[in-house]
Amino acid sequence: MNSLKLSLLLLKRDFKNFFLYTCSSIIIFMVLFGIFNIIYDPNIKSNLSQGDYISLSSIHLIVLFIIMLIGYYSNNLFMEKRKKEIAVQIISGLSLNSLAFSTAVINIIISLISLIFGLLFGFLLSPLVLSIIYNVIGINNTSFSLTNEGMIATLLMIFVNIFILGLFNVGLGYRTEICDLVRSKNGNYKTKIKKPSKNFFMIASLIVSLLFLFYMIFSNDFNDIPILGLLGSISTLIFTFYCLPSIFSKLSNKSSDKINFLVFRNIKLNIEKNLGILISIYLISGLLLVNLANFKSNIYLASAFSGSLILLLFLFIIGTLYSFNSLATLKIRNFKILKQLGYINSDIKKIIFKEALGFIFCISILPSVFLFVGIFKYYYLDIIPFFVLISIVCIFLFLMILCFGSCYVIYSKGLDSIFKNGGR
Repeated sequence: MNSLKLSLLLLKRDFKNFFLYTCSSIIIFMVLFGIFNIIYDPNIKSNLSQGDYISLSSIHLIVLFIIMLIGYYSNNLFMEKRKKEIAVQIISGLSLNSLAFSTAVINIIISLISLIFGLLFGFLLSPLVLSIIYNVIGINNTSFSLTNEGMIATLLMIFVNIFILGLFNVGLGYRTEICDLVRSKNGNYKTKIKKPSKNFFMIASLIVSLLFLFYMIFSNDFNDIPILGLLGSISTLIFTFYCLPSIFSKLSNKSSDKINFLVFRNIKLNIEKNLGILISIYLISGLLLVNLANFKSNIYLASAFSGSLILLLFLFIIGTLYSFNSLATLKIRNFKILKQLGYINSDIKKIIFKEALGFIFCISILPSVFLFVGIFKYYYLDIIPFFVLISIVCIFLFLMILCFGSCYVIYSKGLDSIFKNGGR
């Protein structure tokens, strides 16, 4: 049986799985068509100010990012159900080239069906969506038109999506061992399948964060700053919590220095166990930008809100200290093990210092970038006076230094108590 007949036979045998994946792809392509048609619609561009248009485009970027994630995971789920089938084909003597060809044929068939119906449904629903947006914005226009820019952007994004996912699917048989394919659902078996989700999240969240930061720097409308700052804080929160632990895990595995190995591992664990702290500092920095936008129009209200957020930062420090204190009790056992392994007091204190400094730097550097850029833009646009800018920067830096110092002192006291008791 040739590869083409094999592909058609597989489509017929597992029609339900292929049908569900095709439906999800149709919805994704339909939403992509709608997003770019709205962004490049001439009526919307002409009736919105530059700041409002940037805000609308930023929201669409978030939606686009979510849609691409959904597409990736639906494809991942689709291929997960085909792993055993691919393994059986390889064991039966099917060459990797034939397997890659049949997978490519299946991917092309699904993509073409999804492309045709996705663009068709997107075209049929776009007038309804645009009329709703026109009513919200206040545009008196009932005409509907397709733009060349919107169609080109839609087709480019769809073809890039098809190409990347197609390469991922075709390469499954090449990069995966047969035992991984057969036993991938067995929880006791540590699979060697390479999962690019961490890298995908890291690249995507960084790109989105840089886009928001770019708009913040070059936008002259102060109304955009709080929205972009808040959205940027959320995207960097995703990067910090989801991607940084993976980065530090790779650094610890590659590190030849025993102290740096422990430092990277401990920073990874601290980030994973302190999601509440991460959410607090990122949202507080974003909400602070939102409240400072009202400083010039209502100084008393803005001052009250900003003061309450700074108070929340102090509460955040208290929560951080409590978290560090709780972690310190757990780390005492680790300190005892390190002492038994021959680590002296100065080595462990060096680990504590680097761990505390690295953790505070990781959770504060990204939100502080958006916060400082935002308040400098406020000062540049004459929204806040200079003393407010300096006060916020100093308070933020003071709290981070306090957080680092407290972490170091709490861990050091736990270490000193161990050495005083002779390691017991």
